[in-house]
Parts: sequence; C-alpha cells; structure tokens
Amino acid sequence: MNASRSRRSRAQVDPPRRRRRKPRFRKLILPVLLITVVVGVAMFIGSMLVNKLIRPFRLYSREDREKQQIESRYLTLKKNNIKMRRQLKYMVTPQGKVELARKQGYVKPGERAIVISDEESQDEKTTP
Repeated sequence: MNASRSRRSRAQVDPPRRRRRKPRFRKLILPVLLITVVVGVAMFIGSMLVNKLIRPFRLYSREDREKQQIESRYLTLKKNNIKMRRQLKYMVTPQGKVELARKQGYVKPGERAIVISDEESQDEKTTP
C-alpha cells in the first residue's frame, strides 16, 4: 500500500504538465490557402467566360470598322474614276488633243516654242 500512496503523492506533488498547443497559424493556413485557390480558379474561369462573351462584340466592331474603311476607299475610287472618265472624254475632243500636244512640247508649223524658267527656283535647288 505504501507503493500506491507514493504514486498518488507523486502525482499530486508533480506540477501538471502543459500540453503543447499546435500553433494556430496551421489552422488558419489551410482555410486561407483553400479560399485563395478557389478565388483564383473562379477568377480564371470568370475571365475566360467574359472573354468568350465579349469576343463576338469585338469581332462585330472590327468588321464594322473594316466595312467603313472599304466604303470610304470605294467612294474615293469612284470619284477618281468619274474624274478620269471626264478627262478621257475631253482628250478625245479636238481641243483636248491640242492641249495634250502642247503639254508634251509640240508646236504648230510656223510657231516657235519659248520656255520660261524660274531662275529663283533653280537657285534654290542648287544652293544647299
């Protein structure tokens, strides 16, 4: 009996042992990490969905701009075509033929060609 008493007295005499606590940050790391991963994945999936939803609008906008550019170019070419047709009709007439011949340096029999040059413009071209 003495042995059992000594065990009891030792148990009563020894200070209670403290249990080591697990650090709290371990309990906090897992949920925070999990939330971060879930939010990251959700953002990635959301950005993909938004990109897929916006893509048709971007394509429409790009095609509309291209259409406007093509229409503008078409109108410019059409105006140039009309202008060239008028010039062609004029060049077929006797007055147009005479004007074209004069521009190319031809003179009528009995006429003398006189060339007037700008001395100022030649001086500007030669001087650095």
